[in-house]
Amino acid sequence: SDGHALYISQLFTWWEETEIIKQEKNIWVVKNDVDLFIPLSVSEVLEERIQIMEKSLREALLIASVQGDDFTAQIISSLNNTIDDYETYNLLDRLEKRYKLVKEDHKEELGTTTLDFYRFLHRFFREHVYKNLNSGQRRLLHKKVGEYLETLYKGNLLQVSGQLARHFYEAKDHQKAVAFSIMASAHEGTRFSWNECQEWCNFGLHIIELDPKLKKGKKHYQLLRQIGIANCRLGKWDTAHK
Repeated sequence: SDGHALYISQLFTWWEETEIIKQEKNIWVVKNDVDLFIPLSVSEVLEERIQIMEKSLREALLIASVQGDDFTAQIISSLNNTIDDYETYNLLDRLEKRYKLVKEDHKEELGTTTLDFYRFLHRFFREHVYKNLNSGQRRLLHKKVGEYLETLYKGNLLQVSGQLARHFYEAKDHQKAVAFSIMASAHEGTRFSWNECQEWCNFGLHIIELDPKLKKGKKHYQLLRQIGIANCRLGKWDTAHK
């Protein structure tokens, strides 16, 4: 197990799913005609479990992993055109009750829309699924998630400005990523969360360094001004002066 707490539980769950082991009279027994295959890591075990899922379940997991550790049923339904809303809930129910990879968490009211939030039961599950995406898939899915959130939170973008900054950064849309970094830093400033304000400014400035076209533009100076204010509020006078 290499010290990983999930290894044993995932291994025995996979054996159960593939009927390598079964329960008889309150004890677990191994099929007589089966040679036990022992994966070398918990990642390999989880991948074996994912590969025996049907395609619609794997697609749901991929979309969920892009939104984050916490995700909504609505994002999966919106980005997967092959299933309707009702089928989305069926898939999530199976991922929760049969595969035990996600869990229903809470609901939020957004205008006339009810958002149903779920979360991965362990961050490792989300990270494993996410890393299986190639760079093109990540870029495309982050862009779609970002655009969906823009539409969904149209009247209250401040609420998800940090999420949008990160999604558009991963989508390589530097213009939008910087714009939402500015919004996120300003939002933290209104709450007097100056460390967070500073972090979002640094995030935006990092993006500008990646895209020379954005240097010395309006957004660049907005970030410099905001990080200066944040440094003053934090008592970092020398940094603020620079």
